[in-house]
Amino acid sequence: MTKIIYETHAWGHWKELFESKNKLLAGWNLEPGEEICATIASVGLETVYDKETKAEKDLVVLNFQNKIPPMALNVTNSETIALLHGNTYTEWAGKKILIHTSKVKAFGKEHDALRIRAKIPRDEQYPEQEALLRNCKTMAQLQQTFMTMPRHIQGAVTPVKDQMKEVLSCE
Repeated sequence: MTKIIYETHAWGHWKELFESKNKLLAGWNLEPGEEICATIASVGLETVYDKETKAEKDLVVLNFQNKIPPMALNVTNSETIALLHGNTYTEWAGKKILIHTSKVKAFGKEHDALRIRAKIPRDEQYPEQEALLRNCKTMAQLQQTFMTMPRHIQGAVTPVKDQMKEVLSCE
């Protein structure tokens, strides 16, 4: 199930009672198996209070459109977004991602961590690159065309490439 706009749950997770817990998107915001399709508005820094050091620190966050709370950005999720949309984070604005949870063990407990799915949402397409693949007449041409595309686009057009491989291998 994909949600476009973040809303608090009808059943009311206990953490929703605390304003400090609602400033950033967290794993508990999603129900088991739920995904959020989010459009990145910007990547920036947010100053937060670190309980351990008892000092303020800057945290890298993804800001979203459509009233979805910001999300703290870690290296794992940054790498996934870079794989999908390129390494230049200033060009991520306007790009869509799928956010889900994954169980991780941290601080001696199991938590629902937010993760970016390594899949471009269905409506984030590359019609020009798909047309280039569909116009290939040989396997060698298909391979060359595909390999010259940026990695983040390759991931989105792989189904078209695979379809063309089947077509060309039958000829």
